[in-house]
Amino acid sequence: MSRKSNNKLAIVSELSGHIGAGSKTGILASLTAIKNDSKTFELFIADAGLDIVIKLLKYQSSKVLDTALSILANAFLKGSVREQVRESMIANNVVWIIKNLGPGLTLHCRACRLIGNMADSKRHTKALCKAGVIPALNGIISDAKTNTPTLLMAIRAIRNIWSINEQSHSEILNLNMIKSITDILVTSKSKQQDTSSNKYKDLIETCLKALRSFADTSNPRPGEQMRGKDLCGYQCIVELCKTNSRISFQLLYKLCRVANHRPGLGSVGVVECLIDFLKIKRTNSTASSFSREVIASFCLLSREAVNRLRIRDDGGLELMLNLLADMDNEAYHPALLHALTQFVYDENSISIMIKNGIVPVLVDRLRRMALDVRLETSSSSSADNTSDSGSTSRKRSARSPPRKNNSSEVKYNRISSGRFSLDFPSQWSPSSSTSSPTSSPPLPDYEHDNPTDEDNYSPVCSDTEDWNDEDNLTNLEEADSLKSFASVGGKDEMADLDEDQENDLVMETPEVNLSHMWTLILLTELSLWNDPIEGLADSATIQALTAYMETSKNFRAPSILNRIIKNHVYFLPLLLQGFVFEAQLLDNSQDYLKILCNIAESGGAFGDLAATLLRGREADKHIVAVSVPFLVKSRDRLRLLLDNYGGLELIFKLLTDRKHLLNDNAVLSICQLANALGIEPETIEKRSFADKDNRDSSVPMDQDGIIVKNNVTFELDDGGTVDACRHLLCIKSQVFSAMLDGNFYEGGKKRVRLQNVSKDGFIMLYLAASGHVFSNNDDDDDDDDNKFKIEALLDAVLLADRFLMINELDKLTETSLMRISYCNLNRAWNWARDNDCGEFKTYCVTNFLTKKLSRQQRLSAFSDFIGDKNFNEFLDDVKKIVTSQLLDRH
Repeated sequence: MSRKSNNKLAIVSELSGHIGAGSKTGILASLTAIKNDSKTFELFIADAGLDIVIKLLKYQSSKVLDTALSILANAFLKGSVREQVRESMIANNVVWIIKNLGPGLTLHCRACRLIGNMADSKRHTKALCKAGVIPALNGIISDAKTNTPTLLMAIRAIRNIWSINEQSHSEILNLNMIKSITDILVTSKSKQQDTSSNKYKDLIETCLKALRSFADTSNPRPGEQMRGKDLCGYQCIVELCKTNSRISFQLLYKLCRVANHRPGLGSVGVVECLIDFLKIKRTNSTASSFSREVIASFCLLSREAVNRLRIRDDGGLELMLNLLADMDNEAYHPALLHALTQFVYDENSISIMIKNGIVPVLVDRLRRMALDVRLETSSSSSADNTSDSGSTSRKRSARSPPRKNNSSEVKYNRISSGRFSLDFPSQWSPSSSTSSPTSSPPLPDYEHDNPTDEDNYSPVCSDTEDWNDEDNLTNLEEADSLKSFASVGGKDEMADLDEDQENDLVMETPEVNLSHMWTLILLTELSLWNDPIEGLADSATIQALTAYMETSKNFRAPSILNRIIKNHVYFLPLLLQGFVFEAQLLDNSQDYLKILCNIAESGGAFGDLAATLLRGREADKHIVAVSVPFLVKSRDRLRLLLDNYGGLELIFKLLTDRKHLLNDNAVLSICQLANALGIEPETIEKRSFADKDNRDSSVPMDQDGIIVKNNVTFELDDGGTVDACRHLLCIKSQVFSAMLDGNFYEGGKKRVRLQNVSKDGFIMLYLAASGHVFSNNDDDDDDDDNKFKIEALLDAVLLADRFLMINELDKLTETSLMRISYCNLNRAWNWARDNDCGEFKTYCVTNFLTKKLSRQQRLSAFSDFIGDKNFNEFLDDVKKIVTSQLLDRH
């Protein structure tokens, strides 16, 4: 039957016929046709022809075996084929070939290639392991005579078995196969360096990929086997990192995730290597494609004291701060912050951080933290307003990358030989400077779940010195594969990702608040520093800290602010930037002011205040002057600073300048001074007044108790008139009684002229005489009727005194005093001025100074005064009251 027949069964029948006839030549010819013709190859697989090829794996011909292995290896690249082939004998047959037949030129190489492709299936991997594939592969890689292509395939096969079948790990480790592969790596690296050739490049890369897979576990044994004699394995990995090999950096990162390996890595120069790489990266963006693993390794190495010393002495701290200051590296900032917290108990390290600008870095972090909290609060509020739980999940996932349920997740490590690693699960409170910093959860793995960009092809590697069978290179597909080192999809994790995938890799622990905690830990350490730190008490720092306090309510932030305030070296800087007034706007403001007061009363701080008032810059004098009343309680010290050193004059100067930035603070300051001096409004004497509902029985009344009116019309100066009950006025006032019912000119007249009487005041007096109850709701700002204005009440008081209406005088006086508020203080003061009521005028001033008002209410009241034409007189009244009390030595 011809192979060129259109019948799809032709090639299968032909091969079966040759096998039945025992024709070696025919079998080889059919296999070659299947191998070289892609269409024939597909038809052959579709007709279950692979079962025939599998049976040929025991055929006594190396060429037949070689071709059969090649066909099967190509077929097992397809997942459908791996699932289709259920024949368990394939595993036994291919392992038998390795164990019992000589390697030949390609026989073992192709067998290892087939094993590597089969290992992408869990079912076939278990069958291979049961057949003894691991000892068989160990024999290949342990044999010094094994050629390079076979080594490539054997190492790849071991790597794939390790990745798919976790039960194989113990056997691979017990046979020291990882150590053997490490030795091959070291030897190949040495040979390549000696020959200055790329001949061993492929073998080095294959070894690195295998070691990278082995290191993807929390078990320290793989890393220990990679150490090599005298740490030669670690040394080789570090040297390969210096060549900018991304696989080397990925392997290094996985090793650094296990605390046991980091001291050894540090001793072979890994810290210096990473620092050099990151320094170059800052000036050369081409190195940024795999800086994730570099920075992650660098941060992990900071957890051991011995490596921290190397990082500190080789400029690593400066480098971390530069990376933190660069927003292009924002994804790595949480890990870098955590790394810096490992140095907080080393004074030399803290000094280096301070000199290299840690304060502005942390201030910027505080601003971002406040924004984080606001966004988090906003997101939570939005989530509370919706019943869609799915949308809540999406919001949560947008903030941080999902955690993988990976069996290789790194555990916390405690080393029995001593506390050299900070991979501990304990928490650290910044309240104690002697505590150990908190450990972080392990840094995230940088693997991606999507397939890599490597082709799904298992290579056959050629070495021109060892591979001379040109007949085996006639197949174009396989010839191309000789130059390829792509592996089965899913095995070469952490391969180069496209730009979109890279953006998804965030080097942050699952909880955003952890980075907040690390920032606060660093700030806590700085706040405990005795010597002044430039910028720590600056306005930018304090504002950022207070903004975070207001949004987060984090208890650590106020404790940091307390420590800064308590430090005497920051007293004057805080004062000169107006912190006294900023503190009044914070929660627990009195606590902060109390701390400042205690410091201000001490000798050094008081001397600074005095020196500033005497010799300081004009702007500094102003801010100190308005701050003193809030800081100093002793009358003698207040007198010294405000009177002897001119502080009070400065306050009054600021009060007159409405446009000055400190005008509002000066208003608050003079009021605070009045309270500090114990100024209180003088009590205005009032007589006891009769029951509001009590009426004289001699007043004519009708049966309903209504006063019988015998009206009189009063003509006032302004031309207005007021009608009133003659009998009521005569009963309430002896003056009116004599005027209206006596022998005076007005007696008995229906219209009487009154001089120096306001209409509103007389109406208010008449209401009081009539028994009107003045409630607090009769507010002059809420009523358009002028009869309830404060001026009308005060006019009524004068009229009650003038007409000897004693009960009404007491009642109106009390009502007037109750009605004085920040809204009408200026009008009341002006009324007292216009009517020469000196006692009441003083009462208005002291009321403004000492009445319990909010900040905005007090400033509103002062705004009425400063806009008044008589403002200077009001200010003189204030000055007179305050000065007399300040200079009073009793």
